[in-house]
Amino acid sequence: MTHNETVEATQGKKAELNKKIVHFFSLKMFRYTLIKMLKAPSTWVMFVLTLVVGIIMVLSLALGIRDVASGDYIDAAKSLFTIYSWIWYMLYFGLTSMFIGFKAVQLIRDEIDDGTLLIFSSIPISRTRMIIEKWLALQLLCLIYSLIILLLPPILSFGMGLKGTAFGKVILSKVNFMILTSFILQLFLTTIGILISLGLNAKGVIGILFTIGFLTVIGAMIPFIYNASKGDQASQYLIKTADLAKNPVKFKDSDLKKTYDDLLNPTGWPVWSVSDDKLSISFSYSSKDMEAFDVTSLARDIDLVVTKLHATGNPISWNDVVTEVKKTPNDYPILAKLINTNVLEFDGYKSIKFNVVKPTIGNEVTFTNNSDKGINILSDFYNDVSLQQPITLSRTKPSSDTKININVLDETKLKSKTTKNIYQIIKTMYDKSIFSPTIFGYPKNSYLSEGIIAPSRIASLVFNTLSKTSQNKFNNFSWDFREFLDRNLYSENVYINDLVMSLYTQFISQISYWSQQGIYDPYNAIHDNEQQPQDKLNSIKKAQTNYKLMAYLNPWQQWVVMWTGNASASVSGANDMAATMLLPINNYLDVKIDSVAFQTSDSKAKTNYFLMGDFNKPVTLTSLSGLYTGYLLVTLALAGLTLWWITRKDFV
Repeated sequence: MTHNETVEATQGKKAELNKKIVHFFSLKMFRYTLIKMLKAPSTWVMFVLTLVVGIIMVLSLALGIRDVASGDYIDAAKSLFTIYSWIWYMLYFGLTSMFIGFKAVQLIRDEIDDGTLLIFSSIPISRTRMIIEKWLALQLLCLIYSLIILLLPPILSFGMGLKGTAFGKVILSKVNFMILTSFILQLFLTTIGILISLGLNAKGVIGILFTIGFLTVIGAMIPFIYNASKGDQASQYLIKTADLAKNPVKFKDSDLKKTYDDLLNPTGWPVWSVSDDKLSISFSYSSKDMEAFDVTSLARDIDLVVTKLHATGNPISWNDVVTEVKKTPNDYPILAKLINTNVLEFDGYKSIKFNVVKPTIGNEVTFTNNSDKGINILSDFYNDVSLQQPITLSRTKPSSDTKININVLDETKLKSKTTKNIYQIIKTMYDKSIFSPTIFGYPKNSYLSEGIIAPSRIASLVFNTLSKTSQNKFNNFSWDFREFLDRNLYSENVYINDLVMSLYTQFISQISYWSQQGIYDPYNAIHDNEQQPQDKLNSIKKAQTNYKLMAYLNPWQQWVVMWTGNASASVSGANDMAATMLLPINNYLDVKIDSVAFQTSDSKAKTNYFLMGDFNKPVTLTSLSGLYTGYLLVTLALAGLTLWWITRKDFV
């Protein structure tokens, strides 16, 4: 072969290859199908209807948020998202199923009925390619439909002020789950629509997909109806622990697991009351049972001024105290700082250990198995990391970020394996944003009567620290002392200058709350023998089985889980029962039998039993990755069946 012939042959092969490439990407059937669907009135009617419903829903919910003085509506918007996602799921898929039904009919059924598909079969294009291009055109249209409808309403809400902006941000932070679920289910539903259109007429196809859309509403309502109708303790407990199990703090290390379990064990928290030597759970306790400021120096100053004024023989009032302190402020430095500069200084902070319950009437109870649990090991942790400096309470906000950095805790100070484990637990919860510690303060115009920096609490601490003689005199002006704090120190927001304590106390609050939530049937929790809690455990297992059946057999419930990203009503595990009941119970804490050992003052040693959620064993019934993968595989199988059927079907 000559050189010219070789060149011509090569050029011919290149031309043939280019021709094949151009033909492959010509996508004539794709463009034809897409244009045909865009011209159809049903496309625009369903698109506009669904979009308008979405816009109205977002804007009405956003504007319905209650006013907040700070102007920060993010927390309110997060709480509202659960309601929004649940209602929007039913409306969106109810309308979208109808949209897909109309389009699936146009794709194959209409062309079979009017003979268009028969004409197409005579042109030089394989049936396989023709169907694939049509299917791709339908997927592109549905994808554009879903992107606009799911993204435009929250974007528009940014123009509706602070409330709309906050709600829009929350929706957009979760919209990735909605888009992914919409895409997967559009693949699933369009494939079903095309498949059944091969054997049914247009009305039949639309009717079936309309039924699927209607069942979407019913399927989503079933968990809500079930949750709302189940008044038994076992079901209510599973609902209560749903959020606790959705954002678990998981650890692989066995020592960390044990410390985490010990922290959450109720025997280490002051939630106990006793009557006739019988234990029960009581949630009437306050932070004063767990923590207190050291007011030794403040009480010493009051002791000194009371002693001096008492020598006059006249009754002592708070005004007398103020006058005396202003005369010789150097004699009473802590009290003078409070009166003259509205700064209250404490010597430090004491995290109180708990092991005794002292009833008003009856024997004192001492716990014998809680020294390594709850607040008792947390107090050791604080003593290691505390700044060991005076703590001030003032109206001046410390110069720090709104969110306290975990680095304020000096890990090198930790002395034991347990306290080091607690640090890792705090860090894990901090990194997961389960709690976002801020500057610990006392909000203006709020009256936390049992708060650790409430005026009544400070007055009580001072009274208990004073000498017996001064206590009687202090009673005469203790109310005026509290009023002084209210009028002068608490007329503005007040803040603690100790960042370590700010982070620590908020961690205590989170852990103690979780511990309370984990107790099963708290008002009837304590049993004398193991058989009684075992019977209750059996009823819990039965309720768990019912939820498993709904999770595995109700596809519409699975769609809600996918759509919401298995959302929580509250990241912190706050018990928002109303919001939680809207969502399927896809998570819960497993339950175990635990014990509390104690001894009464008359030397009777006892062991009681109770049921407690196992925070180290959160249960997830259906995982997001499993659901997404499962529906994709089912869709591919249906698509393969549809393609096989069409390539063998006689359209004559």
